[in-house]
Formats: sequence, structure tokens, C-alpha cells
Amino acid sequence: VTFTQAIFESEVSFRQTEFGKTASFRGTQFHNSVSFQAVSFSGVAEFNNGYFICSNVEGKTFPIDFRHASFERPADFRRCTFFTRYPDFSGILLHERSLFSAKKKFWPASAANQIDEAKNTCATLRHIVAKQSLPDDEYFFFRREMKFMGQSSPMLVRLFFWVYRVSSDYGYSIGRPI
Repeated sequence: VTFTQAIFESEVSFRQTEFGKTASFRGTQFHNSVSFQAVSFSGVAEFNNGYFICSNVEGKTFPIDFRHASFERPADFRRCTFFTRYPDFSGILLHERSLFSAKKKFWPASAANQIDEAKNTCATLRHIVAKQSLPDDEYFFFRREMKFMGQSSPMLVRLFFWVYRVSSDYGYSIGRPI
């Protein structure tokens, strides 16, 4: 099935769809809410170079739902840009060789109203790239996970996360040791 370079301007749902062979969403643009909830990908899932814009001109953001989706083969999310929201990967079963880009330009700078969702997504991605022995990618998602964990913590705990970030970029920077 191919949706290569398709443009979805309205809400789209693939909820509980079963993709038996390769499902290609390469270069696809999603401008509104998108649901891949409980979708089963038996073949390769290609989302590389995709755009999850998921917002409107008023600044309202729309969900990117991958809850309980399963990927039996590697999913390719390289150079896939999530502009305004983190995808919800709650309960997702990702193949351990799935690919993601660990660069700031592909991920939202903040999580606004979805801090727990963003934290859980970053934790999931950190585990996936750790299994692939990609330490720089692992630390990228770890730093974001720590940022969101700090934002969702009580004020006193938030102070310790702030010190951890400022002093060592959550353990990543050797130029700023504690």
C-alpha cells in the first residue's frame, strides 16, 4: 500500500487497519489529527521524510495517535518531522531495528499540553535506539525525557532537574561537570 507524498488536510484514521506488506507513507503530509491506533504493520512501514504538521493557523494542535500499534518489521521514521506534537506511542510494539532521526529539527521544541505523552514517547524511543547501540541518539531522547520529567514534577524536584540540566545537560556534557 502506498500513500507516498500524499497530503491529508483533514482528519484521517487508519484505526485497526492491518497492513500486510510494505506500507509507504514516504513524504506524506498530515495537517490535522491522524490515528494509527491499534494498526498492525506486518511488513515494513515507511514514514521517512514525512511531515506531521497537525496544527491549524489558529495554533490548535491535533493528536498523532500510534497507541497500541504494532510493527513486526522495522519502521522507518528517518527525517520524519513532528512539527507541533510528539506522537503518542503508548502501548506501541516497535521492532527493535526501527529507525528515528535524533536531531532537534525533527521534533517539537516543547510539549505544551502533552508533557506525559512526550516523556513516554521519548522513553520508548530511547529504549529502541539503545538496543541498536546508538549512544548519541539514546542521549538525545534521554535529555528530552528528563526535560519533560522535570516539567511534570513538583516544584522542589523541578529544581533538581534544572540543576542537572544547567550543570551537565543531563549528563551529556563533559564540558560542564558538576
